[in-house]
Amino acid sequence: MSGTVAAAYRHFRLPVPSSINPSFPSHDQERALLYLGVLSRHIRTVTQHASQRRNAIMEYQDHWKSIWAWTDALLKHYVFMGEPPAKEGIEFRDRLLGHLNGIITFQSLTGPSGKWDDDQSPSLSFMQSSPTLFSTIIAVWRHAVDANHSSIILLFNLFGVCLESSKADRSLFIRNCKLIVMQPGIVKRLLSYIYMELPCNQEGTLHSLQSAFRIVGFLAKETPAPFPRFFNTRETLACFSWSLKRVASPRRFATLTPHAASHSVEFSKFIVLALLGAFDTHGPAAVALMLRGGILHSMTYASRLIAYDEEDRATPEIKFELTLAQYFANFLVLLPAYLYYRRILDPVLQSLKKQMPGSQSIQKCTSSGSSPGNQRLQSLRGLLQGIEKGAFRKKAIREEFENQGLVICANPECPHQGARLGHKFRRRQCARCQATTYCSEKCQKRDWKAYNHREKCDSVRGGKVHDIVHAQTSSNASENGHLPPPAAERNYQDAYRVHALHREPGGYKDFHYDRRALCHARSGGKEGGAQGL
Repeated sequence: MSGTVAAAYRHFRLPVPSSINPSFPSHDQERALLYLGVLSRHIRTVTQHASQRRNAIMEYQDHWKSIWAWTDALLKHYVFMGEPPAKEGIEFRDRLLGHLNGIITFQSLTGPSGKWDDDQSPSLSFMQSSPTLFSTIIAVWRHAVDANHSSIILLFNLFGVCLESSKADRSLFIRNCKLIVMQPGIVKRLLSYIYMELPCNQEGTLHSLQSAFRIVGFLAKETPAPFPRFFNTRETLACFSWSLKRVASPRRFATLTPHAASHSVEFSKFIVLALLGAFDTHGPAAVALMLRGGILHSMTYASRLIAYDEEDRATPEIKFELTLAQYFANFLVLLPAYLYYRRILDPVLQSLKKQMPGSQSIQKCTSSGSSPGNQRLQSLRGLLQGIEKGAFRKKAIREEFENQGLVICANPECPHQGARLGHKFRRRQCARCQATTYCSEKCQKRDWKAYNHREKCDSVRGGKVHDIVHAQTSSNASENGHLPPPAAERNYQDAYRVHALHREPGGYKDFHYDRRALCHARSGGKEGGAQGL
C-alpha cells in the first residue's frame, strides 16, 4: 500500500493536462481517478495508531493543492460542461462524483471513516487553502440533485460536513453562508428533496434525508445574524411542520425498521431545533405558522418516537444534547409567553378544542409503567395541560377586555382614544408590520400621512417571516460584502409549500407553488393596508 500511495502523490505532482476531452478519458486521467480512490481508502484505513493517522493526514494535506488542482480540472470538464457525449466519459464522471466525498471528508457511509485527534475535520484546512472549494462543492451537489444522480447521498454528506466544519473559522463560515444566500435555489432544492423523498419511506434515502434536515436546521439556527432570517423562511417552517407531522405518524412508525426508526428520531430532533431557532428569529409570526402547521398535534402523536428514543440502546449516528421529549418540552415551555397574541391564542385553542386525539396515545403510554420514557411523556402531558389552562384563562380575559370596547389607536390625533364604547368592535392592524393597531382605516391613513408610520413599520418588520430570498448577485454586493435586502413582501394566509413536479431526472429543480389565499403584495411606497385583529 505504501508504494501505491507514494505513486499516487508522484502522479498528482505532474502538471494538470492543458486540454481534456470529456468523451474519452486519457491514461493520465484514469490513473488520477484511480489514485483518488487509493488515497481516500488509505486515510480511512490507517487506524492502528494515532501517530500514523496524524502523519497520513499531514502528508495528504501537504499534497492537497496538487490533488485539488487535478480534481477541479476534471470536474470542470466532466460535470460543469454538460453531459459527456460518450459512454466512457459518462462512466468516468460517475466514478469521479463517487470519489469526491471521500477525498475531502475521508468519510464513508458504508465502511470505516477517518478519525481525528480533535473535533475539526480536515475539510476545514482544505477550504482555508482552496477558496473556491466550497462553491465547487455546492455546484456539484446542485448538479447531482437536479440529475437525481447515484452519488447524491455522498454529496449530501459532503455538503453538510464542510458547512459545519467551516463554523470553526468565522470568516470562512460567513463567506460560505453568504454563498448559499447568493446562489438561487439551494434551500429550495433541500426542501424539495425532503418533500419528495420523506413520504417514500425508503432505506436508501435515509442518509441523504438526514443530511437535508441537518443542513437546513443548521442554517436556520446556528448561523450568525443576519443569516437566520434568510433561512428561517415561510417555506422552511411550512416544510418542517409538514415533515414533523409525517415523521410522528403512528401508522408510519409501525412500518419502520429499527434503522429507519432511529433516523426518524434524528429527523424530529433536527426539525424541533430549527423551529426553536425561529422563536428567536421571528417570534410570534413564526409561532403562528408552526401552529397552523399542526405542531401541537404532531407532538402529541410522537409518543412512540419519544419512547423509542428513550429505550433505544444502539449507538446513535449523531449525538444530541437532549432527548426528543426534552426538545419538545423546550418548545412547550416557550409557548405560553406568546398566548397574548390572538394569532397564537386562537390556533392553540382550536387544537385544544379538538381534545388533541394524539393525547390518548400519550395517556396510553404513560399508564403502562414508570420507565424513563413514560416519565418524559407524563411531563409533556403536564405541560400541555398547563398550556390548556393558561390559554382558556387568557381567552376569557381578552374577551372581557374587548367587550368593554376600549379604543386603543396608534394615530395621535384619534378623537376616540381611550374611550369605552361598551361593546366589541373590529380593530384594525397594519398588514405590513403586523404590530400597529388602529381603530379605523381613517386613522391608519392619517398616521401614515402626518406621522410617517413607515419609519416604525420598517423598524419592526424584522419580526416578520420572509419568503425565500432570490438574491441578486450584483457586483456591488459581492465587492462590498453586503447581503441583499429581502425580496418584496408577500402575505399568505397559509404558508405555501415547495414541491417538485416529478421524480424524473431534473425533477428537483422544477418548483410548483401552492399559493392559496394569496394576498397581493403592496408596493414599498404604499400603505401597508389593514387587517382585522
